[in-house]
Amino acid sequence: MTTLTNALLPYQLAWPELFLALGCLVLLLVGAFSAPAVAATRVRYGAIAVLLGVLVLLAALPTATLIGASGFMKTAFEPLFQTSMLTQIGKAILVLLTLAWLGLTGPYWRLQKHDTFEFPLLALLSLLGMMVWLSAADFLTFYVGLELMSFCLYIMCAYQRDEPTSTEAGLKYFVLGAMASGLLLYGISLLYGAVGSTNFKAVALTVLTQPEAILPQLALGLVLVAMLFKLAVVPFHTWVGDVYTGAPTVVTAFLGSIAKLAVVLVSVRLVAEIFFTAGMPWRDLLLGLGLLSLVVGSLLALPQQNLKRLLAYSAIGQVGFILLGLGVFNSIGLQAVWFYAVTYAVASLGLLAWLSGLRHKDQAVVELHDLAGLARQHPWQGGALLVLLFSVAGLPPLVGFFAKFNVFVALVQAGHVVIAAVAVVLATLSAAYVLKILKALFLNQVEARPGLLPLGYAGWVLGGAAAFTLVFGLWPQPLYDLAILVISVSY
Repeated sequence: MTTLTNALLPYQLAWPELFLALGCLVLLLVGAFSAPAVAATRVRYGAIAVLLGVLVLLAALPTATLIGASGFMKTAFEPLFQTSMLTQIGKAILVLLTLAWLGLTGPYWRLQKHDTFEFPLLALLSLLGMMVWLSAADFLTFYVGLELMSFCLYIMCAYQRDEPTSTEAGLKYFVLGAMASGLLLYGISLLYGAVGSTNFKAVALTVLTQPEAILPQLALGLVLVAMLFKLAVVPFHTWVGDVYTGAPTVVTAFLGSIAKLAVVLVSVRLVAEIFFTAGMPWRDLLLGLGLLSLVVGSLLALPQQNLKRLLAYSAIGQVGFILLGLGVFNSIGLQAVWFYAVTYAVASLGLLAWLSGLRHKDQAVVELHDLAGLARQHPWQGGALLVLLFSVAGLPPLVGFFAKFNVFVALVQAGHVVIAAVAVVLATLSAAYVLKILKALFLNQVEARPGLLPLGYAGWVLGGAAAFTLVFGLWPQPLYDLAILVISVSY
């Protein structure tokens, strides 16, 4: 036993990823050799057990390895993989959200008569990609993690292959995602040609010591384009409406909360470790695209009648605030972004989980008019939705207000008073489409819909997200202290 422990010790920081990869292989065999009637259920419960094991391994990592960005793998993975407080806490949150999300998949697919064991495996593999991506210390690891995450998402979007909209969503996401990946690869190749290495530290050192060099800056621009595509930032947002609308709703929930959080956390690392040293033009670009996303996202969301498309376009506006925080180019901005991303991921999961479970006569509810009077028929749902929607709009005393407030404070302290003032005005646009949903829920005429109820577990996720939003709205300090700890210890 001691020999085995010593053999595994060099890989200690990657134990959670290795355990998750091994768990996926085992669950694949379980699904393949189980009877079709029980395969999906066994794999789903097995996936929950694997994720709980990953959480234990994340918690078991020695604290000393997480202090500062010096927690590098010094042996087999050097210098491809690193851990810090940011990566480990981020992974833990991603795993917890995936655990909450997995419970939605069984009832959803059973109702669709398409409950197969491959779907939870795709989600676990996508999560594995996110975890590797988040710990990347080199653009080679960065690319491998990103593509593992993305390919699984493409398949998940097209998973309901008998539905033309699902197939279309998967195809569009794949084609446009392949273009973004091509630009990323081209940028990585240019970086290697200019720097002689694809390691983050080597790239950062080059752009710091040679700020006038054009080729590294051009390469970083291509890398940034790929990240902006994944974030659905204007003008790289054209895929998001069709993909969110056409994909199965449980997949939309995964995309809009878990995958989005992973992209934001990786963006925090890139900005902190590379773009901080690359110069002010990148700061100005992020601030400008943040304001543009605020405007376009809110304006596109306003006329929408399809709930999934409305939430997709509203997410563009939310990403605008994240870009403003990143564009501050200091630790206060990064703390605000971390706080914002976590709270928005929880709210988004709650809203989309509720939508995935909402049925009327065995038909999915996706149009705004289908919500007429729902809050008066089912008051607890209406109260939970009121909390989440007001939080997304940034109204006090909910946690979404403090998320936006932290971004405004970071902008003002960095001297961007005008941008902060414009962002405050633009934030009111998000209140318009939120009020549109609330009007349908509370004020529109009640229609007789005895079947308009979320499936049981979806209601629990909705209630849990609303409780999180309300508790940390009334008492935000612990969450903000965690944001300060994560960023200050890591950078």
